[in-house]
Order: sequence, then C-alpha cells, then structure tokens
Amino acid sequence: MICRLCLKDSASIASVVKLFHNSDLNIIEGLEVARLIKKYLEIEVTHDDVISTMICTECHGHLKEFHKFRRNVEERQCTLRSDFLQIQVKEETTNLIASNNGNDCDRIIPDTWGMEEDAPDYQMDIAKSELDEEKAENDQPIFLQTSDMNTNSAVDKGIFPNDNDLTGAMATMLKCIQKHIEGQTQALRREIHSQHQFVVNELFEIKMCLTELMDKNEEKKKIVKLFPIETLESMAELEHTLRTKDSNELLETVKKIIKRGGFLKNFRNLLGDNIIKDFNFDGSQGKKSFKSFENINDLFFAAAESECETFDAYKESVKRAFKLGKNKLYKAKCIEIKQRETNNAAKEDSNADCP
Repeated sequence: MICRLCLKDSASIASVVKLFHNSDLNIIEGLEVARLIKKYLEIEVTHDDVISTMICTECHGHLKEFHKFRRNVEERQCTLRSDFLQIQVKEETTNLIASNNGNDCDRIIPDTWGMEEDAPDYQMDIAKSELDEEKAENDQPIFLQTSDMNTNSAVDKGIFPNDNDLTGAMATMLKCIQKHIEGQTQALRREIHSQHQFVVNELFEIKMCLTELMDKNEEKKKIVKLFPIETLESMAELEHTLRTKDSNELLETVKKIIKRGGFLKNFRNLLGDNIIKDFNFDGSQGKKSFKSFENINDLFFAAAESECETFDAYKESVKRAFKLGKNKLYKAKCIEIKQRETNNAAKEDSNADCP
C-alpha cells in the first residue's frame, strides 16, 4: 500500500493511518480525516478508493497541525472583529459626549484587542479595570446625560442616518421591489398566455377529431338504416350512391350483416319482404329484374366473396335466396290465413252456443 497524499510506498513509511478502519486517532476519526482531505486538498478518498485508503503518519501530522492552525486563526479573527466593533462604538459614543459637553479631552480606550493571549495577567487586569470604569460612566442613556444634546448632532457624527437618507433608501428599495414584482408579473402573464394558447389549440384539435368521429358515426348510422331495402326508390337511391361515392363503408356494413350465418341465410336482412316478393334475379315470370342493379350486385358479391368465388356462383346464390325468401313469405301467408280461419270458426262456434 502507498500513502494517498504523498504517494510513498509502504517500504519507506514508518507507520500508516487507515482512514476507514482506525478508531485510535487522537483528534479526528478516519471519516473526518477523509472529509478534511477533501476540504483542504480537494482530494476525495472513498472506502473503495482504487489507489489507497491510508495515509502516512507524517502526512497525518501535517494535516492535524494545519487544521489546528486554521481553527486557531479563525477563532482569533472572530475575537478581533468582535472586540474591534465594541471599541469603535465606544469611541464614537465618547467623542459624541465630549463634543456636547464642551470637553475637548480625548479618551483613550485600552487596546485590549491588540494584546496577545499570552500577555502578563497584570496588563489584562488593568485593561479590564479601565473598560469597567468606562462602562459605568456610559450605563445611562447618553441623551439623558446632557441637556443640550439633540438628534442632529448624532446625525452629524454619523451615528444615526439622516431622515432624508432613510427616505431615499426606502424609496429606492420600494422601487426595486416594485420593479421585481412587475417583472415577475409580466413573466407569469406570458406563461399563463402561453399555456392558455396551448390549451385552446389542443381543445380545437380535440373538437375537430370529435366532429370527424361524429360525422363518421352519423354516416354509419345512415348506412345501417338502409338495410333491409324495402322499396324500389331505396334501391334506386343506393344504386346511384354506389355509382358516385366511395363504397367502403357500405361494403363493411354488408359484411357485418352477413357475417353470422352467411350470405344465403341473411339475404332477407339485405332485401326486405316487398323486394323479395316483387323481384327475382333475371326478371322472369312477370317479376322485376334484380340483376339490372349492377352496382348493388357488385357490392353484394364483394361482401360474399368468401362464399361465392365466382360471379356465377353468386348469381346462383341470389336466385336460391329469392326462392327461399318467397317460400318463407308464402308459408307465412298460409299460416296467417289458416290462423284467421281458425279464429273465425272459433268465433262462429262461440256465437252459436249463445242462446
């Protein structure tokens, strides 16, 4: 292993300090040592450092001494600032009292803050005694000690700021605050306007999409309502629509109608009873011709393409569908007539039984 700071190898190091494993340090533990190394030397040592997690005792001693030195300097400087501030205030107060009383003698404040900590005790005692006497003289408010003291003299001495200066400073501060608030308000307004515009644009896009979906839905509803076709006028209208417009929606609708059960079984869901009764495919036997509606036949053939591979097969399916449809209508008509006759006979028997 080598020292992480001086990079000397273990052969030339008398002893080492493990940063993350040693608990016998005199001043700071290993983690604190690592923190100070980072603070003072800008070298970050971690517990898994690939170079080394140890430092030699020589580097450790230098680090301890520097830490002590810096802490001592900081304490002395803090004491210096505190003492200097107190002495400066006392000097200004003393000068103010002397000028108001007409006393031109200058008072001397003991320079205790300039003494070293290892100064003789008698010097420190003298300085403290003089400071205590000075404090006793100035314990009462200075404006109650003199009858002719006024605020202007304090202002002239620089102890209290002039009212005009305070007013100007407050006005400047208020202007700065007002300017800052106005800037923040303008930025907020711009942000709100930007977000509002974004929301408006998004709502417009949503509205357009919804309108398009509603139009498509209405179109689908209209298409669904076409079936089953009940009248010749509806047949002619659908034929014209297929000739002039896109038939994709109509094709999908027809496919959905014949999806369950097939084309033959759902033929009556495409053409109503009146059309089945009045039409056949070729227009023979006094019936109207269904094959004359070419576009409708093309639509039905495209929808039933999985069942009818050729158009001839489609024609046979349509002929059979017309035949089955007519038979069902005839059978339903016969049942209706028979039911009516049965009801009439029952009614006559009921009337005959009555006295």
